[in-house]
Amino acid sequence: MTTTPPNTSEAKASPQPPSSAPEAEQPVTWDLEPDPVIPLRWRPYLAMAVFFVTLWLMFELSHELRYSWATGPVVLGDISNGCDAAFYQKAQNNAFIRVENILPDLESTTEARVGLTKYRYVFAMGCDLLLAVPSERYQALFGAPPAPKRTSAKTARTPKAPSARPILLHTPQGIVEKQGDIKVFSIQGRALRLADVSSLQPVRDFYLRSEHNLPPRTVVLFDGETPKSKGWIWLLYLVFLSLCGLSLQRFLIFTRALEDDQAALEALETRDSQR
Repeated sequence: MTTTPPNTSEAKASPQPPSSAPEAEQPVTWDLEPDPVIPLRWRPYLAMAVFFVTLWLMFELSHELRYSWATGPVVLGDISNGCDAAFYQKAQNNAFIRVENILPDLESTTEARVGLTKYRYVFAMGCDLLLAVPSERYQALFGAPPAPKRTSAKTARTPKAPSARPILLHTPQGIVEKQGDIKVFSIQGRALRLADVSSLQPVRDFYLRSEHNLPPRTVVLFDGETPKSKGWIWLLYLVFLSLCGLSLQRFLIFTRALEDDQAALEALETRDSQR
């Protein structure tokens, strides 16, 4: 008895009858469909990590936000005869102040950049006040800075040509007489404690190498840095708040999806066990 092979071409051409019983929908779980970059089960933790990092950035920049609310400036007046204890009490950290009749010590200056601005740093005579003047304004006021000297503060310096009358400075060590062509100017800006500004560590090292005394009360005054110049911090905080809200939203979505998939997986296992 001979059997004829089935016609494969006809079998392929004939359509298959539709199945009467619909296929059971398989739940999509986190394990069955992992994320190509981050596993889906870790997405809620990633959203919370973004949330806490954003909160930390907001905390770190809170002093910028507080300064943008400052009013003033607080006028501290004439310091040509030095700074008394009341001056350091009024020159609070992160305050907007104005100081007048400053006698700069132009014999010891340095330059460093903070952010996008390059400042020339110079001490006010008779005060523990470090002035941060933009390099362009410094050159307009005093000309090009002198070449750096490698001599220490104890080494005798070449005196300048005497002025018409000596200037008497009332310092904590007593009255000091200064002679020379000293220019007096005024400045207003943001006052910060020098010890709190980590970006000025090279400036502190420069003056410490020059054997310059830097007590904890030393104030650095950034010329021209007004509260209005900090308007960008409001836009940045809006971005931070939006990012916090988005992170919380994604955390809730991922957590709910994870719970739903876990419940669907448990239901599937229960149905399979009852068969």
